[in-house]
Amino acid sequence: MQSHDTTSSADVQAESIFISITEAASLMGCSYSKAQQAVSECNKRAKALGLFTITGKCNRRALLEYLGVYRESFFDGKGAR
Repeated sequence: MQSHDTTSSADVQAESIFISITEAASLMGCSYSKAQQAVSECNKRAKALGLFTITGKCNRRALLEYLGVYRESFFDGKGAR
């Protein structure tokens, strides 16, 4: 199996595309169960669009958009950068 290096030249861990429930709870400053609900909702919306999902994790940008951090929508396809 091929290994992928996620560190930059400064040995700083690169930010993952997917965010775990534990990390989401920390980011949101809420309980694990509330973060689990948010991650689940993001995955449900992504699945409806035929996007790839991982149980227990969701797309970081989708979660931030769901929380209102981004004004453009990840889910309508217009917010892709």
